Amino acid sequence: MEGLTAWSEVPGAVAQYLADHALPPALYCPPDLPLAGLEWGDLSLSDACAADEQVAIARARAAVAETGSLVFETGPGSPMLPNFLTLHQLVVVEESTIVAYLEDIPRDLAAVRAHYWVTGVSGTTDIEGEYVRGAHGPRFLHVLLVS
Repeated sequence: MEGLTAWSEVPGAVAQYLADHALPPALYCPPDLPLAGLEWGDLSLSDACAADEQVAIARARAAVAETGSLVFETGPGSPMLPNFLTLHQLVVVEESTIVAYLEDIPRDLAAVRAHYWVTGVSGTTDIEGEYVRGAHGPRFLHVLLVS
């Protein structure tokens, strides 16, 4: 997790993450505001997520401290599939949306088309009893917490 003081710091933090992990300066970015409205500089943004896309960014609608879960909503501006296709998932969470307990999730989430929860990267030990990270989604999850 990485703390930021403003949304305007997101592109710089993403560029630094990509550089730190020797990844090309490219990622899938949904047409979700405020992500789509940021100044991304030299980063190349894809508006469609290929099956072999390495990095995607998304905005979590809320987060739950009790479980460490991120809550996403789906819709035309925030499709679900890209969050499961990429190797690296970058997630922006606003500090004000963090709730203490599961029961504290905002009621207005029920009004969206669908929502899903992520609590860390996926993993399995089904393959010869060895732990495989990223078996059903991203292998790496990096949260950008905007205060």
